[in-house]
Amino acid sequence: MDGRRPASRSRSLVAGALLAAVLSSVAIGMLTHIWNQPLHVPFQYAHAQGDDEADATLDLMLIKN
Repeated sequence: MDGRRPASRSRSLVAGALLAAVLSSVAIGMLTHIWNQPLHVPFQYAHAQGDDEADATLDLMLIKN
């Protein structure tokens, strides 16, 4: 063992997870240029044939409600 206490180890794991979440969110935002998108328009209106996201319309209705 490295002699660190369990609380210190769990704090470093949480910090690492938060850092990974922030970095991946920034990377996705930069790749998709989210700031240029009209955010009042939903990303997906309805599902297409063969699409496994069949509840897009339901989800949008619940979000708007």
